[in-house]
Amino acid sequence: MVWRQTRATALGVAGIVALYGVLATVERAQPRVSGITVSFTPYLFLFLALLLGAPLVSREFELGTHQFAWTQSVTRRRWLAFRLGGAVGVALLAVATLQVTLTAIPTDVEVRPGSSSFLVHGALPYALAAFTVTFGALAGAVIRRTVPALGGTLLASIAAIGALTGVPYGSSGWLARYWPAQLALGGALLALAAVQAAATFRLIEGRR
Repeated sequence: MVWRQTRATALGVAGIVALYGVLATVERAQPRVSGITVSFTPYLFLFLALLLGAPLVSREFELGTHQFAWTQSVTRRRWLAFRLGGAVGVALLAVATLQVTLTAIPTDVEVRPGSSSFLVHGALPYALAAFTVTFGALAGAVIRRTVPALGGTLLASIAAIGALTGVPYGSSGWLARYWPAQLALGGALLALAAVQAAATFRLIEGRR
């Protein structure tokens, strides 16, 4: 049932990832557009947040379909666990697919903290995807309206991406090094994602 309800969203995410594959193919064939795929990668996290996160709960409240689900034998916790777990799983799979796609592109671009390429290497993109999706779910649980939840999620995702790519990390110090920055920033995003998921569960279980 969960798959039937979310297959359109999953197919939409698959289509977006396929577009990145097309960009990568063009980049391999036309070296003069080198870096175009990486330059568009921040938008992937916006798409994931808006397609998977924000509507996850808000759409159910708006349409009233949550009431039917909650009158069945499935508990609210299990209902949300299936939905949120599935959304995060699809997001992580999309990130993994993008990383595999990027490995096929020869590049000499330095992957350094604060760059767009830093967002799609290592463990950081998985943490960022989990953060944006869980924030969207939390926004939906709080606002209970799809369009406002989409707006709030979009702003939060832009702020997170801007903080990761727009803040100067300097040329020295532990945060300017690849793995320390990956672990510190990724760990912080995962911690926030866990808090957001826990808050969403608490809100859902307390709803009438």
